[in-house]
Amino acid sequence: DGLLVQDDQGRVPHYNHRFLDQWNLRAAHVDGGLREETIRHMRDMVLPESSADALEANAKEQGRGGGLLHLKTGTILEQTASPLLEDGQITGWLWSFKDVTIKIMTEEKLRLLAATDELTGLWNRRFFMGRATAEIDQAAHHRRPLCLVLLDADHFKTINDTYGHAAGDAALKFLADTLASRLRSSDSIGRIGGEEFAILLPNTGPDTARIILEQIRIAIEHGRFTHGGRELGFTVSIGIAAMHDTRVSVDDLLSIADAACYRAKTLGRNRTEVRTCANFRPAETSCPQ
Repeated sequence: DGLLVQDDQGRVPHYNHRFLDQWNLRAAHVDGGLREETIRHMRDMVLPESSADALEANAKEQGRGGGLLHLKTGTILEQTASPLLEDGQITGWLWSFKDVTIKIMTEEKLRLLAATDELTGLWNRRFFMGRATAEIDQAAHHRRPLCLVLLDADHFKTINDTYGHAAGDAALKFLADTLASRLRSSDSIGRIGGEEFAILLPNTGPDTARIILEQIRIAIEHGRFTHGGRELGFTVSIGIAAMHDTRVSVDDLLSIADAACYRAKTLGRNRTEVRTCANFRPAETSCPQ
């Protein structure tokens, strides 16, 4: 760990070379005490998403850790401040800077792997459902429109049977990339089944949702992906469930979208159907269109 000791007069009676290396400092910057420009240099190295500043006064006052410092070099340091006591009086502070980069990055990677679909890189079903529940609660609280979309690849089994599962994987990747490139960063996309994808459109009414999804449907219809030297294509059927005012659970909203998607398939596939269920009740088997 990088270590720095400050006495109650602001002098620096001790530091180690690890501290200097972490902060790109020389001994001249520390000997005799930390000058204002040295502290400013350290704080300029810290990214704004950090939970604290370097040598944060609040950490000293409370005698606790000062949080994580994300440096512009890519290093993540865990900063702690411990009081030095003499006869019950604080005579200085020991600052410790522990490099936790690998630990934090590993935790983030594991968290990401647990939340994403391995093939497409989109959210998996479990994470998507949790995200959808939170968005539905927020939309209901603020009385904002929200749409949940279910999108299903048409005749997907034919692609697998004719060209093999690798071609099917390529088709799903093409579909995922098309969705990701045409939706907003505030929208959530998940692969919730084999060839089934779900999309959450917050603050979006049914008319706008239909326009957006029709553009996506047409892009997929006219798009092509390459596998084994062949250019292949497919279409999708889309069901949109629109929530207004009355809160609907994510399971019920997904069921409504599924019914709309099923209707799109029965009407010939490669089309978009919308169902608006302002007063939907779980016991209902259908809702007004």
